[in-house]
Amino acid sequence: MGNIDNMELRGFNLSTEITAGAAGSAELALNLRDRVIAASNGLPDPIDGETREPYGYHLKFCTAVYKDAGQLRRRFQRRGEATIAPHETLTDDSTLMFGAVYSSEEDQESWRGEIAEQTGLPQRFMLWDPENHRIELPLVVAETIAEHVDAPVAMVEVTPTFERMEVTVVWLNDQASGEHSSLGS
Repeated sequence: MGNIDNMELRGFNLSTEITAGAAGSAELALNLRDRVIAASNGLPDPIDGETREPYGYHLKFCTAVYKDAGQLRRRFQRRGEATIAPHETLTDDSTLMFGAVYSSEEDQESWRGEIAEQTGLPQRFMLWDPENHRIELPLVVAETIAEHVDAPVAMVEVTPTFERMEVTVVWLNDQASGEHSSLGS
């Protein structure tokens, strides 16, 4: 049973359909925080106007959106560490980054062979992605060969999820608008 189901079971109304925040919880937390701050500064309570002795603690709260973002980042980190391929790098943002040479399916095998021959990169560090028509390889290799390849070369950043949603694509040469022709020398 998920957090949303547990909250509904306990009678909480959700603040939105997107996050698991309880309706009114942010307002309550802000009111409590303001009361604690007022008491610690010897000021009248913002709700009832009474001046109170300091409570002896301070109050912080995290919104459900903030907590969800933190949990998602930690989930990405764990998934990235568990699924990273030899040609990928796990970034500080918990995404996966790699280089890509775009190719036709017919050319990809010979291009991988030529890249291995020219750079010394073992084939196990290259992966053919048939859905995106690209050879994935370490970014440093893509940057090195970008100006010598007669094909689009890019830095690609993806989420470490099953869908591998592309977050960033930065073209490393001016071939991005051209046809996938041949590997240059």
